[in-house]
Amino acid sequence: MDILHRSTEPPLLERLQEMLAASERADIAVGYFFVSGFDAVADQMESVDHIRLLVGRTDRETLEEVALGLQQVEAVRQHTDLGSTIRRSEKPALARKPVELIGEGVGRLHQTAGTESAVRRLRDLIASRRIEIRAYLRERLHAKAYICWYRPGPEPGSAVVGSSNFTLAGLEGNTELNVRVTGDTNMGALKEWFDALWTDSEDISTDVVTELDRSWPIAATPPYHVYLKALYELYKDETGLPSLEAPAREAPALTPFQLDAVRRALWVLDLRGGVVIGDVVGLGKTYIGAELLRQLRFTDGDPLIICPAGLRSMWEKMSEQFGIAAQVVSMSAIVPPAPLESGEDEEDDEALEEYVTTTGIDLLERYPHRGPVLIDESHNFRNPRARRHRALAAYLASGGHKTILVTATPQNLGPLDIYYQLRLFLDDLEHGLRLEPLHLEEFFRAVQKWYVHRIEYENWEQELKAWQRERGMKGVSAASRNPVAPPVRPVPPTVPKARIEDVLVPVFIRRRRKDIVELYGSDIEVAGEKLRFPEPKLENVPYNLSRVYRRAGTLDELVALLMRHQGARYSAASYLTDASRDLPQYQDLKRARNRVADLVKALLWKRLESSVPAFRSTIETLIRSKKNFQDSLSAGFAPIGKTATLLLAG
Repeated sequence: MDILHRSTEPPLLERLQEMLAASERADIAVGYFFVSGFDAVADQMESVDHIRLLVGRTDRETLEEVALGLQQVEAVRQHTDLGSTIRRSEKPALARKPVELIGEGVGRLHQTAGTESAVRRLRDLIASRRIEIRAYLRERLHAKAYICWYRPGPEPGSAVVGSSNFTLAGLEGNTELNVRVTGDTNMGALKEWFDALWTDSEDISTDVVTELDRSWPIAATPPYHVYLKALYELYKDETGLPSLEAPAREAPALTPFQLDAVRRALWVLDLRGGVVIGDVVGLGKTYIGAELLRQLRFTDGDPLIICPAGLRSMWEKMSEQFGIAAQVVSMSAIVPPAPLESGEDEEDDEALEEYVTTTGIDLLERYPHRGPVLIDESHNFRNPRARRHRALAAYLASGGHKTILVTATPQNLGPLDIYYQLRLFLDDLEHGLRLEPLHLEEFFRAVQKWYVHRIEYENWEQELKAWQRERGMKGVSAASRNPVAPPVRPVPPTVPKARIEDVLVPVFIRRRRKDIVELYGSDIEVAGEKLRFPEPKLENVPYNLSRVYRRAGTLDELVALLMRHQGARYSAASYLTDASRDLPQYQDLKRARNRVADLVKALLWKRLESSVPAFRSTIETLIRSKKNFQDSLSAGFAPIGKTATLLLAG
């Protein structure tokens, strides 16, 4: 069949492969050429002795067509107004454009081993002059022709003429249409036409080789450049961080690493509406937060600071020093704008006591026109069912306040702690983060499941080792000889793994002292004085516990006595009934396993090392607590939890 397109039998690409495989020479004239087209026929072209490849000049219209097909946005920005007459001085620049187009095409290919091999094969064929490439510059080359000259035989050759450019899309596209040409007369006419264009064209073979040598499949890229490229891709959105306004009056001086945190936080606030300052203890989160509020006051108004009651006086002092006119509110004084909802948690411990004894503050009513809001110790808002969380969330949602969360310990029980804090300023769907799954709560649910699985797996490993150790086993294969079954290996979650870093990196600023020293060096100055991070200098003091406690027995005997302490009340999960084992309220208890009991043993040992009075005091506390615990059991309930522990201690 002489008509060729994607659906004919054979299709265009297959017919061209057959023709090239039987050829000793080939002449190809196309508007433009890409490695994707070469890769489709690379094996056949390598078997041809000599190939002449004629490409057209790339004016603005041509580049727009290429951009449409390959999403080469940069190519669209090229602007050239070409006529049919070419000055000699213009030829080098015009000849350079098809070379650059080939280079751009290589740069946008998927980086695979197959692509790398194709580019190297093409480069070698051009360098050896088995493929010559010329650019026809006089006018646009509309024609597309693949003229194949066969090895000696009854037929001189055949050609494909039509619409297909030398690209993968051109050879396999749905809308391409071509015709196969045969016969001495037709082939002679095509040869005459091609030779005329070839004579009137510019050789760009050497330039193409140079361009390919610069491309990623061939050029040896130093690892350092790869590292820089990775950093750029990660942080390119942060280029051009906002400049800081100078204080109108004297304010506390900040270190360079604190000022950098302020700049990045301002950028995150503009982008996300909130930011988390999560540096470890001792890096000046308070100063960073105060400077942020000072910067925001120029555009967002007077701030509101919400903090634990014990930090109110400190923040009031910081507000005065930085001149930010902030209103400071104790988080325990916040009340929701509506009565307590069904199922909503009461605050506990000191927070509950203060809540009851103070006059509650309705933020919406008291501070309707405040600007940015800073929440210090924001991990106290990790419970969405608490009164203060609902009150704060309603306030933040009502006014579009920029939100600054300050905490060194954002996570306590699990990743969901972080989620409930982030929900104070991030929407579940319209958050602008690149997540899979997109829904923020679903994403954190997946993170939480894998977090729980990791803990359960670590517990399983410990239990398995203990099971093997107690039975004198060397390997799991001996399990079949043991009548007691080993602990069951936890089953991984069915949801795909989600990387919590995908959320933390865009909204968190969290650095360790080690990071600061590595990034800023050890010669950091603030207010003209060198900043020093104290380095602990540990000294071992040798002593003999057997001699100290000689009346109680040897050291080994004391250790054996402590190891006999079962700590049953600290291993409550071991006593859950089958009906209760899978209830949600007991999952944290299950995850704790025997870790608290082991911690108590370690505590007793530390107290024993400390002194006899310290050890005696701890034993007396444990005895009193155990008696209260037994009394509670006799009364019909098991006191478990933080509040119960405080009550049992008397």
